[in-house]
Amino acid sequence: MDYDICNTCLLVPVSFTRTECAAWVQAIGSVCAIILGILAIIYQQSKEEARRIEGSRLESRKQLNALKWIFLEISNQAQMCLTKLNSEHVRWDIQADEFQELDRRMHSMPLSIISDAGLMARVLETSRGLRLTVLMVNALSSPRKEEARLIISRMIAKTKEEALIGVAEVTQLLVKCSSSAELEKDWELIDKRKSNRDMTLEVLSELDRA
Repeated sequence: MDYDICNTCLLVPVSFTRTECAAWVQAIGSVCAIILGILAIIYQQSKEEARRIEGSRLESRKQLNALKWIFLEISNQAQMCLTKLNSEHVRWDIQADEFQELDRRMHSMPLSIISDAGLMARVLETSRGLRLTVLMVNALSSPRKEEARLIISRMIAKTKEEALIGVAEVTQLLVKCSSSAELEKDWELIDKRKSNRDMTLEVLSELDRA
């Protein structure tokens, strides 16, 4: 017996038997289920890939911000040494230890996060400069002639310049993988740390004068 499918499931006038109708409905349902399954897998894979990319981006931001902070600290430490160069009773061994600690921190950074060849070269160059700076600063523990102090000051100034260029290069990479809000928050944090650091130095300076 023919079964007028147009009166039930479809909107086209095609006559099927009930058995044929059930078979077609089952076949169409199976195809739809397969398509939906494939789409679900693609969606899940897309979500996982997006999660992986976002995780990689956040990790890169974290490492780059840490590297930027190290460069800033190197610059600050170098400026501090240049300011104290003609002062008396300076613990140059402590200043040298600060540079060594910064060099250690820089070496602890995984180079795999530095995708930019220029920045990697900057890191290596700054690290070499830090080792020379440690030697120069330690040399100030003994009295030095003006000519020697001038050479040492040039070395320290070069280390500061390398660090500041490093800050600029890191910032350029951060801009590429950060939103405006994230960048603004990063600099707010740096300003806050700088303010706290300046306050600490001011207190230590007052204690030295007391």
